[in-house]
Amino acid sequence: MNKISQQVLKTIEILAYLVALWSLLVLFLEPVISYYADFAKVENYTAWANLLLLALAIINRLLLKEGKGINGATIFDIIMLVVGLVILVYNAKFVIFLLLIRQTYYFLQFILFRFSEGKIYLWLSSNPPITLLLSFLLVIFLGTILLMLPVSSTYNRVTPFVDALFTATSATCVTGLTVVPTGSHFSLFGQIIILLLIQTGGLGIMTLSTAFALLLGRSINLKLKNVMTQVMGGTTRINIFQLLKNIIIATAIIEACGAIVLFAKFAQDFPIREAIYYSIFHSIS
Repeated sequence: MNKISQQVLKTIEILAYLVALWSLLVLFLEPVISYYADFAKVENYTAWANLLLLALAIINRLLLKEGKGINGATIFDIIMLVVGLVILVYNAKFVIFLLLIRQTYYFLQFILFRFSEGKIYLWLSSNPPITLLLSFLLVIFLGTILLMLPVSSTYNRVTPFVDALFTATSATCVTGLTVVPTGSHFSLFGQIIILLLIQTGGLGIMTLSTAFALLLGRSINLKLKNVMTQVMGGTTRINIFQLLKNIIIATAIIEACGAIVLFAKFAQDFPIREAIYYSIFHSIS
């Protein structure tokens, strides 16, 4: 039974990567797909395909556990499934993007830990400065691709590469410089991408990725602890993960307070939903 479940899970993972690739094409080639088919239907089918594969992966993981309890990764996937089903009522495009982020995470995990017997991870963990540099470059690259998507623009067309690259770099490095008006050029989807880049760059990629790993219940080895120690200041006299936890909690509290204060003003000039969104966006940025 275990062997069958493992084989099914492996098949689901392969299908999930293929659907993730198709999802990226759906987001990027909306004008082309719209010319040949009903894009709304393609978008909905793609979102449902992602959710179905996620549900099957969860079921198979639960069957493999055999009473051993549910791990953090499975709980996280269940939350993703519930959130995806809720968002689907509002917009299928956001479901595709949400689950694409999940697949990207697992793809990177495969490249780092399973491909070539984890040699890439071992090399990176022994070179903290290079790890930090490459992590920023990766986030900027992904941000650039996402900002180039037609769905990221209010004009429903591809944003020029240089403009998207500049915006992604500026957001990730938290410099606040723009070459196109953020409010009028980028759609809600594009603005959320920018917001995520700002938050990622502000907290730090290593901080977020380590917190994410801890959230999923993964153990942190000595090499990663060494990387985090150097990233966070190069001292072993403090509990680096307690510091990491405090940074995230303090950031969330400060941003929440800022959003509340801004909401009091925005609520006077905008509808409630817009006022909430503007408050959160300006508080983080």
